[in-house]
Parts: sequence; structure tokens; C-alpha cells
Amino acid sequence: MSDQGPYHSSFHLRLLRPRYWGHWLIVLAMLFMAFIPLLVRDRLADVIASWMVNRDFLKKRRLVIRCNLERCFPDLSDSLYEQMARENVRAFCQTVLSLGELMWRSKKAQQRRIRIEDDGCLAKLKANGKPLLFLTPHTFGLDWTARALILAGFPMSNIFKPTGKPVFDYLMFKYRTSQGGVQFSRGEGMRTLVKSIRSGYCCLYVADQDHGMASSVFAPFFGTPKCTLPIMGRLAQAARAQVVPVIVGYDPHTHQFVLHVDEPLETLETDDLASATQMNRAYEKLISRFPADFMWSLKIFRNLDGTRPYPSPNREWRINTG
Repeated sequence: MSDQGPYHSSFHLRLLRPRYWGHWLIVLAMLFMAFIPLLVRDRLADVIASWMVNRDFLKKRRLVIRCNLERCFPDLSDSLYEQMARENVRAFCQTVLSLGELMWRSKKAQQRRIRIEDDGCLAKLKANGKPLLFLTPHTFGLDWTARALILAGFPMSNIFKPTGKPVFDYLMFKYRTSQGGVQFSRGEGMRTLVKSIRSGYCCLYVADQDHGMASSVFAPFFGTPKCTLPIMGRLAQAARAQVVPVIVGYDPHTHQFVLHVDEPLETLETDDLASATQMNRAYEKLISRFPADFMWSLKIFRNLDGTRPYPSPNREWRINTG
């Protein structure tokens, strides 16, 4: 593996070509949304969510959401599945409309949008001075998780995954590094990330997806065996880091992103199954705090003991929006 240094993205004139004009219109919309009143924007998010929840372009994702909810919460009624799906789409819209704030709003404005619930844990971690690995699931507010930690005094280094859309990649790089921190490309591998953690940067560790059976084990996730990467303990050991579970959820009543911080994991398992099980239990606890904000549309059970858990897209599930 090569040590190429941090990932960098800069503006160049090619981004102004006509093929990208539609992307720049979206950027202008994000700029506008960053400065309109929060109450108005959240109501707009409600309207958009109600419109899009049963659209045909979400048909496959609705089925994935339903299958994931049925496997994780098998005892719920149809009406509760529908309620969770509606809240999930609403949380997505609320968060997407807020992303322009990370680019264009001031540090003080961003701090007002964040509430931290940690019982003094972050202050203790900062005073301790040990390297930190923040374990967090795929939530819509993942960028707000990183921003909240940066504003709390924890410099971040993370892997940057390009979208293939240069305008959005440039924008994401700019707002992810606007308050400090570094981004590494996926080609850099874990060794570069470990070095950055040892040197004083913190890292968000997001490993709740199904990455295939070749390098995974089946560990329980909300009672269902899930294909899980078993490297959390070894990664933390290599980086000499503490693992701290965190999650961000959106509170529509206060119009704030809430960063919840659990106590660091005391004893890190290094056995594959034990490590994967420990990580999934931490994820269960985090997701249960903000279930609407988790990306239930991800195929987290893509490999389920060799079976295919997701139904044919010909099946239909429409959600009652009344």
C-alpha cells in the first residue's frame, strides 16, 4: 500500500461545463436552504417527505426498509412499520435540506444547531488525551456527527468516498475540511488511517453495512444473524485507541442535531465473532435511541446465511400517509 498523503479536491474550470449546470442548480438550492428559517425548512421537509414516500422511484427502497424493519423488530404492527418508514423519509429530507449549513453558515450558527448529550464524557476523553475511534452507524446526519465532534475539539480524519459527481465531491470535501481535519482516499487503506489516529486525529468508524461473506462473520444484530466485519477490536488495538459509541439524531421540536455519546467500550474483543457481536450490540443501543435517523434503506442483510432476504421488486408496499 502506498502512502500518498491526504485526499484533496479543488475547484477547476471543468466544473463549469454545461453537463454540470444541473448540479450547480442543486448547490444554489442548498445555499438558499442554509439561510431560510428552520421552522419553514422543516415544514418544507415534511411536505417533500409526504410527497416522495410512495413515489415509484422509491419502490425498491421501500421494500428494503420494510424487510429490514421486519427482521429487526418482528413483533411490530403494520401501522408501526408504516410510521417508522414515514419518520425515516422525513428525517432524510430534514437532514438533506440542512447540509448547506455545513458549507456556508458560521461556526457559531452551526454550534447553535447542535446539542450534545454526553454526561461530561467528551470532556473526560479530551482530558485523557488517548487516541479515539468514534463508533457510529450510518445515519442521515453522519456529516453532522463529524462536525459536532470537530466543534467539540476533536480533529477528525476519515476516508473520503467520491460520488463520481465532481461538483458534489468538491463541495463535500470543502465542508468536511472547512473546520479542520483531513480526508484520505480509499486507496490509502487502513494503515494510513491508523497512523493519523496515533498522531492525534480521531476517526468515525462506520461498519454496519454488509461487506460480503469473504471477510465477515455472522453476528446477531437485533436478533438476526448479520454479515459483519470483525475488525473493530484489532483496529482499535493497532491505533492504541479507545472506542466511543456516538450517534446523531435530528430533534424536530428544537430544530437541532443531537449528538449522543455513550461511555467508551471497556474491554475490546479481538476474537472475530466476539468483536463483531460487541460492535453490533453497541450499534443496537445507538440506533434504538434515534431509529428514524438510521439508513434503513441500506441492504444490511444482503447476505443472510446464504439466503436472499430482499424480495422481488415486483412486490409492492405502499405507506399510509394519512
